[in-house]
Amino acid sequence: MSKIVRLKTLKLIDYPVGTFISYNTPIIKSMASYIKRKFPEGTISLWCRGSSGAIIAGIISSNLKGRTCIRYISKNNEKRHDKNNHNYETDFHIIVDDFICTGKTIDEIINKSGRKEFDLLIVSGGIDKRFIELQSWDSIFKIICYQK
Repeated sequence: MSKIVRLKTLKLIDYPVGTFISYNTPIIKSMASYIKRKFPEGTISLWCRGSSGAIIAGIISSNLKGRTCIRYISKNNEKRHDKNNHNYETDFHIIVDDFICTGKTIDEIINKSGRKEFDLLIVSGGIDKRFIELQSWDSIFKIICYQK
């Protein structure tokens, strides 16, 4: 079972992320600060899906100063220039997203990544413990979310 950590300092991201980028950037930077504190050394893969996830991963990556690799998982029928080659080795693996509604995005990242374990899932939205218990996310060690 994943450990859920609720951060009082983490605010809710406004959706869509790109439309409200001025409001959302400080929130995403606080996500990056948490990652810096918890993983001060080593390289990090930021796993994401969709435009909001990609924006969040990009801002976090720029705040971690060259220690990251963004690994984007395509949505169904989404055309890409690359072949989603996720075989690079990094020390840590983190899933980033704005919020969790059904869990489908997280399921797709887990299933399509080929990874057996993730060090962290960080989202700005709140997550109910009962919801997490319904998911098959045993491969995620820690989940960081908004404090309700």
